[in-house]
Amino acid sequence: MEELIQRYKMELQIMKYSINTVKNYCSTIKKYFSWCANGQIEISIVKVKQYIHHLFKKGLSSNTLSLHINALKSFFKIVLKTNILNEIRYPKRNKSIPHILERVEIIKILNVIENKKHQLFLLTS
Repeated sequence: MEELIQRYKMELQIMKYSINTVKNYCSTIKKYFSWCANGQIEISIVKVKQYIHHLFKKGLSSNTLSLHINALKSFFKIVLKTNILNEIRYPKRNKSIPHILERVEIIKILNVIENKKHQLFLLTS
């Protein structure tokens, strides 16, 4: 298992993935292996879907689930030379409403600005 992860890490580095991506992807693969009952590679789309569902039940965000899916897809493709995970779909992204400042908050911010030129610039924009 460790040999496969090292080979995967080397391939990701050769493809010029960022240091953080390599670290996150390798960590994800280790978590998948430890989740599997015997710590062995399960080359099964059903097993991978069960793992993703397990992560979903833990309350992980859509972005984190997508990271796990990307890591597993690339591991299966690069190291195990199989594309069986291509049919796994990504979760919908959460849509958040932007935070808008209240009128009172804007006035407080403008009152803190000492430079009149800066204050005027912000008032006109």
